[in-house]
Amino acid sequence: MNRLQLTREFRHGFNLVELVVVVAIMGVIAAVAIPTLSNVSGGARKASSQRNAQHVVTIYEAGAAAGIKWPGSDRNSKIAAVITGAQPSDGPFAGKTFTVPNIGGTDLTDTYPYIGYDASGDLFYDEAGAQSST
Repeated sequence: MNRLQLTREFRHGFNLVELVVVVAIMGVIAAVAIPTLSNVSGGARKASSQRNAQHVVTIYEAGAAAGIKWPGSDRNSKIAAVITGAQPSDGPFAGKTFTVPNIGGTDLTDTYPYIGYDASGDLFYDEAGAQSST
């Protein structure tokens, strides 16, 4: 083959087989990547829920140590009270508001499966996330 023939072959572009192979490779990559990305977002959602539960329980315990009697007779009402915030009426922390940062009133509807409610009426962090929403 001389140089003129090589130049003509390169000008013809891609043939159908090459295009089909490229499309097949892209399909395989997409088939692998899409489920992986959905698992990543699910993991991020779980981590966010765990972090929020830890914040709620930490503020609950800190407020209780400061003298706050968190209102509510069940788990969800106590969680709502912690998210809303409260102030101790007396003592060294009087006037300080105990509330969870970066969790707003719209987060009251979250089920918080990582927060448990024990027999004494206190909230606790449940790493397994086995708590129901009731």
